[in-house]
Amino acid sequence: MNMSYCRFRNTKMALDDCIDAMEYREETSQEEVKAARNMILSFLDFALQNDIIEGFDEDCIEYALEGMEEE
Repeated sequence: MNMSYCRFRNTKMALDDCIDAMEYREETSQEEVKAARNMILSFLDFALQNDIIEGFDEDCIEYALEGMEEE
């Protein structure tokens, strides 16, 4: 569990690492790809519920994660 005084700082660093992995299509397990999808959906749902965005296309999420799952 992150301490409240560094929760967002630590999460931001981890998120940057996750984004790099998606951008470079780093291969990972099926479970990690599922966790990535859930993380993105959680963030987008938060943004939608708080009127930060008006909507999103789930197909774009699938495209962003395409090719990452280990064969």
